[in-house]
Amino acid sequence: MAWPAGIDPGIDPSVPSPAWIYDYYLGGKDNFAADREAAEKALSVVPQGREVAWSNRRFLIRAVRYMASHGVAQFIDLGTGFPTPPSVHETAAALVDGPRVVYVDNDPMVTCHNRALLAGDQDGVAVPHGGISAAPGRFSSKMTCGRRSTSVGPLASCSSRSCISYRVRTTRRAA
Repeated sequence: MAWPAGIDPGIDPSVPSPAWIYDYYLGGKDNFAADREAAEKALSVVPQGREVAWSNRRFLIRAVRYMASHGVAQFIDLGTGFPTPPSVHETAAALVDGPRVVYVDNDPMVTCHNRALLAGDQDGVAVPHGGISAAPGRFSSKMTCGRRSTSVGPLASCSSRSCISYRVRTTRRAA
């Protein structure tokens, strides 16, 4: 298979990714033909899937605004997918000075893409690779460095998508 220009050989664009499918539902550009095809198949069964994705996104942004308006300046986004605009760090920065955001995902493709997307973009943004179970201890030092407050706003609006993805991939391998 010939790899598209600029794509890491470890990323197989012929295998749909839940993060890229979600990006497609939100009208993003970070997806491949396999993701769009899988998304359209899913929409044929659950036609309101795109609206569900948008509702989820709106809830995430409302939650960040609410927490930031109550003094929370540190956020950990578990099962982040891609930071689709308005992103957590953009939303928080509009309300608090110098927010810290850690974007965590267990999908190595998502982590790699987010690191490239956010490279040099923002101080206070970190993109470690990992799953939800490792988050509290492993990522806490990225949050509280230089902060007086240790309040952290946990966000897990897409974590069930990641769990479902893991189950699907594990089931496929076993078959």
